[in-house]
Amino acid sequence: MIAPLRISSMILNILSCVAVLLLSTVQSKPLVHDPTPPHPHFPSTFEAQFRVIIKANVTAPNGTNAGYGEGHWAVDYEGNKSVVRYDIHEPHHEEVKNLYLERHDLGYKYFVTSANKSACQKVKVEGRLSYTWTYVEDATYVKRGTYKGEQLDFWEGRAGSNGTEVLTGVYVDNPNEPAVIQFHAAEEAVNFTITYEMTEFKSKVPPASDFEVPKVCQEEHNYDRI
Repeated sequence: MIAPLRISSMILNILSCVAVLLLSTVQSKPLVHDPTPPHPHFPSTFEAQFRVIIKANVTAPNGTNAGYGEGHWAVDYEGNKSVVRYDIHEPHHEEVKNLYLERHDLGYKYFVTSANKSACQKVKVEGRLSYTWTYVEDATYVKRGTYKGEQLDFWEGRAGSNGTEVLTGVYVDNPNEPAVIQFHAAEEAVNFTITYEMTEFKSKVPPASDFEVPKVCQEEHNYDRI
């Protein structure tokens, strides 16, 4: 994953704008009554399926201020590679398919979107793949509450140089598995939150096929250096 923090810039490249999803769906108990639970420790290598929810505080020219979809997220930390695939459905508009692949073992990261099927954004990278969960390791406990019927403990952290706020909800009886992750940030005049609702999360080495470089990214004349 690629580090989840990078998702904000990816989504902004796909949608005209993205948006704020407030925690109105989270019903919390008073913080003073919540003892601090064990700190979450998520596996560095994993495979996950998720639902993604995006909403904006402004409306794009195409009349959209929201997007919904589903995705697949895989990280092979020892193998130095990660990938996120996701399909975004904008109400009354066509589906957009996206892939963001980091292959530090090859020295490149790639971004492909169905909005422009003939182009691949390809960028050189150096060093190791960033650890996905740094913001979780440094997070502060916020509260215990319910999210869509599930009782969760919520932890708040900051990610990246711009200090993106990340709220992570974990199961009370299984704190080492994420249930929901929300990225709250701003880009110019747009405030937005991207929410991942995990439908499956496994601590396992993903198959090599998850990280295959798309053919369009293997053709030298078909990519943009960014």
